[in-house]
Amino acid sequence: MSRKAAALVSRFGRLWSRCHETFPPSTRRILSVKGPSATTYLQNLLTCDLSSPPISPRTEVLEDNHSASRGPSSEYHDDIAADIPMEILEKSVVSDLVRPGCFLDVKGRVVTDALIWKRGEEEYWIDVDGGCADELLAHLNSYKLRRTKVDIADKSDEVSVHVIYGTLNADGGPPGFEIALDPRHPSLGLRVLSFTPSTSHEERSEQFAKMMKDKFPVAPGTTGVIRRLAGVAEGVEIRNKTALECNQDFLNAVSFKKGCYLGQELTARTKFKGVVRKRIIPVILTDTSVQIPRQWGMSAMLQRQIKKVPVEDEPDQKLPPGPHMIQMQQAQKESEKDMPMPNIDDLKKIPLQPRLSIVSAGGIWNALQRAIEFGSHQQEQEQEEKDDKETEKEKEKEKENSAPNEEEPPQMPSLTKKPEVTLDALINSLSANATMGTKIKDKNDGKTIGEIVSPPAPGTAIALAMMRLDRVGLLGDNVAWKHTNKVTLGENDDVMELRYLPYLPLWWPNVDEKTGKEKEIEEEEEEDEEID
Repeated sequence: MSRKAAALVSRFGRLWSRCHETFPPSTRRILSVKGPSATTYLQNLLTCDLSSPPISPRTEVLEDNHSASRGPSSEYHDDIAADIPMEILEKSVVSDLVRPGCFLDVKGRVVTDALIWKRGEEEYWIDVDGGCADELLAHLNSYKLRRTKVDIADKSDEVSVHVIYGTLNADGGPPGFEIALDPRHPSLGLRVLSFTPSTSHEERSEQFAKMMKDKFPVAPGTTGVIRRLAGVAEGVEIRNKTALECNQDFLNAVSFKKGCYLGQELTARTKFKGVVRKRIIPVILTDTSVQIPRQWGMSAMLQRQIKKVPVEDEPDQKLPPGPHMIQMQQAQKESEKDMPMPNIDDLKKIPLQPRLSIVSAGGIWNALQRAIEFGSHQQEQEQEEKDDKETEKEKEKEKENSAPNEEEPPQMPSLTKKPEVTLDALINSLSANATMGTKIKDKNDGKTIGEIVSPPAPGTAIALAMMRLDRVGLLGDNVAWKHTNKVTLGENDDVMELRYLPYLPLWWPNVDEKTGKEKEIEEEEEEDEEID
């Protein structure tokens, strides 16, 4: 690994394994806006500022002490990064070619997000989700006036979209290709547009696969998994929501310094005067009997101490059936009783939910998978042993029974512990019930606390959900998130009980508990200096 690459990794997180994916036109499409008025026309419709240079993605800080480790090489990378000025690193990450942005309607609701590629001085290519492309095309045409000197066209048949994972090298590219790191965050991969003349999408896809096969094998579906791990929703997932609810301000897709644009009023009012009460957050959905990873146990304890919510006052004290969970909760309570109360100001500096990179989040889900599989296998063995013993007892009873015609007294039905959910049952339940728009309900009070916006990728239990920030402990002073929570999906109360584990992507800034927006660090530092 080169020194510059190591420095980039230290600031933007570990990379996913090497692979590539080509998006079919149904998934990603390219729209073109071309003409002398292209910049002015799009400037009035986009949330980003086309007149200013693109902003560097947010750097990832070290994962806090109740999150998974970044690995043994992070210290080495940080030492290297210290020797390389950030200006040089930003040139490797920030490209003048592409930037993120959103199109809003007149009410300030998201039509779609997009990646805006600049093609010379008079043309832009809009890389947009396939499910929103037709709506965006109609939206663009509806605001094209007679005097607007632009041509709007769908170039999806001429341009294909690819993504490469496992590299940060976006320097140069062969003719017929545009290459740049995803401007939202480098963990989302290297974006590539291919536009070889007189070729079909299938031909371009095959050509790209041949170029990548030796070092970056094809891996369909990788983007869907990584986006969920990184907490980035897009396209139809964020339609009709506000830009700040969808974290577009965190992704540098919204400029609060540019002039007027369509939908600006609601966005600016929320930023400067409002409160963001819900945001899209990645959540891991798991069985209630599985032992919770230590990160979330510590988060719950931290929130109780900061918000002064004692364990005894928590309404949900009924222990789930899992023996590991029972032991962990008992140990948790004992440790909290003997633990001296730390300084509250010091505690407030610690994130209220685990901060995880995509690699750490993926590793935790793999560990949970193994725990569920082991638990179900262990229970099957215990059940088999129990059945064998009962069979032996019944045989012995039949031999000792000297009066077979005598009426026996009625027997009470035996009560057995509810079996733990198998991994297949969990995945199948999520596939059927965790669909886009499904409400997440708290079993304790019956209230809706969130909504699925991006269902779990096939074979996983990590979804993106629009969550009420107070119900995950990120807003307000009187509600603490519980690691013993129980939720159901949808309106049917008979569906499987689940536990949700929210986490904060490493690229998130610190969130103000009073406003739900990015905490203004500069103002806090200035106030501290004045006090001194």
